[in-house]
Amino acid sequence: MSYATISLIGRLVNEPVVREGKDQRKFVTFRLAVNNQFGATEHAAFYSCTGNEYMANRINKAGLTKGRLIKVDGSFNPREYQTKEGEIRMSLDVGIYDWAYIGGKPKNEDGSESAQQNQNATGTVHPESTIGDEDDLPL
Repeated sequence: MSYATISLIGRLVNEPVVREGKDQRKFVTFRLAVNNQFGATEHAAFYSCTGNEYMANRINKAGLTKGRLIKVDGSFNPREYQTKEGEIRMSLDVGIYDWAYIGGKPKNEDGSESAQQNQNATGTVHPESTIGDEDDLPL
């Protein structure tokens, strides 16, 4: 038996959608845009990613949102389909094994973290404090 695995780094094209399957189990889907460069030419490839109930819960808890840069590891399942017009197209499907954030947390235009990220943060954030002038420093 052989498997085709793939590791991708890209940005979410849409908000992850959690659905319920015929067997009453949850699953998550989203599309990932991955930039590829060939010489001076750059283009994006779009992958349809699907994860099981465990991945759906992890993604939901993490607050994964459109535009975030992530790494996805999974099974690669390219499949052909036919459009209503009769054209044969290719869908690049990935069954998610694991995923992780890449880079820092995105900031709002004012430089603060988004409310969703603050809600998901652990620990306590204390306001910045200053020491004062040099005479206030202990020797």
